[in-house]
Amino acid sequence: MFDSVNFRNRVLAREALVGVHAESNDPAFSEIFGQAGYDYVWIDTEHTSMSYEQIQAHILAAHYAGAAALVRAHINDLNHTKRILEMGPSGIIFPMVSTPEMAQAAMESCLYPPLGIRGFGPKRAVNYGVDDMAEYVKEQPRRLAKFIQLESAEAVKNLPEIVKNPLIDGYIIGPCDLSGSIGHLPDYKCPENLALIREIVKILNDHGKCIGLSIGFASRDEYLFWRNMGINMISTGGDYYFAVTSAKQYIADIR
Repeated sequence: MFDSVNFRNRVLAREALVGVHAESNDPAFSEIFGQAGYDYVWIDTEHTSMSYEQIQAHILAAHYAGAAALVRAHINDLNHTKRILEMGPSGIIFPMVSTPEMAQAAMESCLYPPLGIRGFGPKRAVNYGVDDMAEYVKEQPRRLAKFIQLESAEAVKNLPEIVKNPLIDGYIIGPCDLSGSIGHLPDYKCPENLALIREIVKILNDHGKCIGLSIGFASRDEYLFWRNMGINMISTGGDYYFAVTSAKQYIADIR
């Protein structure tokens, strides 16, 4: 079984982590990514057509291949969050969090009382009842890495309050939506947006928090640009991107 506790500890220790996006419905990509050596696979439900069966298959494939499985859920959808957690992912990501209240609600949705309001009924998360359920309830807060995405100028303004929440394990910057919130979509490297990102990094660094970034693709130079800014967890590339770029390059070569 994949060691989710160890992965969460790496997040809390702010280790350099490299992830990749799984957006197609085929879980073989998550297995490939894990075997290729990525630290984690970002399984996306916000912008994809994945069914719940396919989400679970991605989780199983990533864990089998030795990578953490992080699922990006919907914000403000308790049942969706619950169904994902019952599958036993390594972590969960909540997009578009912009206020302390939204952050607290997201955290409560994935934790059992008294820390949260998650309803009880784990399935694959306890190997369908093979594992001890009482032990799962006790250990679940240590096993699940919980992230929020900062994707608006409002989130940056509220970050000094949001960061006080002790239940959040990591923060992930969404640079494109952040640029959109200030009228510059998709120019996520415009000076105004980079200033907001640097403000985020400073606040989170001052509080010793894991800082992530999710972008479509980063060359080695761009990866180093973000790492040198102080971002330790970078999600870049993905199944569709790799397929499209390789296909275009191949057909161009043989024409």
